[in-house]
Amino acid sequence: LAVTINNKFIPLRNGIWDPEYERGLVGATTSEVIDSLSLGWYESLLRTYMASKPVRVVSSMGEQSVGKSYCLNHFADTSFAGSAMRTTEGIWLSCTPTADYLLISLDFEGK
Repeated sequence: LAVTINNKFIPLRNGIWDPEYERGLVGATTSEVIDSLSLGWYESLLRTYMASKPVRVVSSMGEQSVGKSYCLNHFADTSFAGSAMRTTEGIWLSCTPTADYLLISLDFEGK
């Protein structure tokens, strides 16, 4: 979704940093930045396959290297990268469909 570099919020386009896309958002309002964010193929999952099911969101936030990604991987059956060193940059999203609801997991960078 996005990364932060030198205290600067940088939205990603389909998970990839695109300098031209970033330049196009210079001076944009908060609403314009929000409207520009894309969840990539997850958007079609939310609009069609899981459109009639409730959505539950879980996230992890905290200091660097305390096991946020590890906890999400075990709690929500995700596959976020994790190690003793900092591996998460920005915000990462994963979807886990269940029979009753769609679980969205957000893994945040630790600092």
